[in-house]
Amino acid sequence: MTSASVPTIRATGPADLLALVPYLLGFQPEESICAILLSGSQLKLTARVDLPSVEVVEAAADGFGHRVAEQAERDQVDQIIVAVFSEDGELARRALLELVGAGLPVVLALHSDGSQYRVLEGEEMTPPQDYEPSATIAAASAVAAGLAPVHRRDDLLAMVDFDQDQHHDAMEGARCLDHFDESQDLRLLMRRTVQAAIRGPMLPRDIALLALLALDIEARDSAWLMMDRTNAQDHLTVWLTVARAMKESLAAGPAVLAGMAAWLSGNGALAWCCVDRAQDEFEGYGFAGLLAEILDQALHPDNWVELRPQLMEAAQAA
Repeated sequence: MTSASVPTIRATGPADLLALVPYLLGFQPEESICAILLSGSQLKLTARVDLPSVEVVEAAADGFGHRVAEQAERDQVDQIIVAVFSEDGELARRALLELVGAGLPVVLALHSDGSQYRVLEGEEMTPPQDYEPSATIAAASAVAAGLAPVHRRDDLLAMVDFDQDQHHDAMEGARCLDHFDESQDLRLLMRRTVQAAIRGPMLPRDIALLALLALDIEARDSAWLMMDRTNAQDHLTVWLTVARAMKESLAAGPAVLAGMAAWLSGNGALAWCCVDRAQDEFEGYGFAGLLAEILDQALHPDNWVELRPQLMEAAQAA
């Protein structure tokens, strides 16, 4: 789920609403179920989940509906717009029926295949209407407001994916760490190394050292405690570089640290990609689960100072 402050943008119909979804998510959804949660005319959050296969679509939509309902109650949501982005119209209809029948305050249920949209009325879909998302007034307003989306989720995934060339360079840099002294204050070493990496240039030795330091819980936690909304982009650059150069357990910590920085930067979509990478590399990694919980609850990064003590306690157990 993504919660963020957005400028006032007027949507006058289904085409405008569908065109806005990629800007709210940060990427163009494909084979996805999405929900826009509103309190009055104020956007509270945007949620998305993969559209599953036909065999389990009702169960998956029901689970998504329960998550949305919990968030709706928490944020006093009184209107929900649900949309399915898929080339399979019947699969979309079944998912929409499940969500509309889940007791949610759904005011509009839409299906888009990218060039046409349909509206759920009763148990059937209306005839398709042509639309061009980029030509809508809402999309133009979103771009003018600085809400330019990444065109595909694959583009986001590529930002955190493993890079063999970077890995090779980092392993060469690791040879300089033969005399790494684990008895020193690793938290202090983490802070100094991150600060040096932000100032640049970031050397292969630095990348290898940061990956090793992220294996230590206290050093790892000192890294995310350095972050705030003003410097998150700098930390994101550092930890994406480290995550891309590493694999397996050495990639998990840096990927989640990159995800923390992405969330603080307001990029929830990229933060989710970092969670996915960490969990792919290290199944059951508790720190990734902590970030997933933050994102799933749509906790706003503006509340970072208040959240830090709770997160610190949870991170120590992760």
